[in-house]
Amino acid sequence: FHPNKMLPNITASRLFNYAHFLSGFDYDIVYRKTTDHGNADFLSRFPVEKGNEKMDSASLFQISQIYSIPVKNEDIVSATRNDPELQRIVFALEEGKSLTSLGYEDNQFTLEHGCLLRGHQVFIPATLRKRVLTELHAAHQGMAKMKSLARGYCYWPHMDREIEKLVRSCKNCS
Repeated sequence: FHPNKMLPNITASRLFNYAHFLSGFDYDIVYRKTTDHGNADFLSRFPVEKGNEKMDSASLFQISQIYSIPVKNEDIVSATRNDPELQRIVFALEEGKSLTSLGYEDNQFTLEHGCLLRGHQVFIPATLRKRVLTELHAAHQGMAKMKSLARGYCYWPHMDREIEKLVRSCKNCS
């Protein structure tokens, strides 16, 4: 990275995600000289015998959450293929045509492994939006946090308006 250049979008997104994750903890960052660290590399290279260790309940819960992700990549790819609006954008991108006739800026979207991206955000097809909104709303974090979380990962037209409508209609959030 050069100090006079902007961070690439994917790097900025990752830094945002790390900052968002770390904001849930109370910690102090303290400088330590390298000589005070000892040999930190030893732990990563030291061979460990694999035993028949049982996983604790917290680890099992985390793994179960990974396997129960409500919207998977395959779902998004499939729904993108079946969404007429997104297919026009995908076709324009694949053919190298302008997106301005569709109401979007050129270079606003990219196509990665069948998923339409707007910068680092995944363009959620219409058929999956309710499922994504339900998952975002599950913790009842309120409008600001829900919008922040959604903007960090996904996009669709009028997303903020739909989030506002959902939060206003929720008794737990209002």
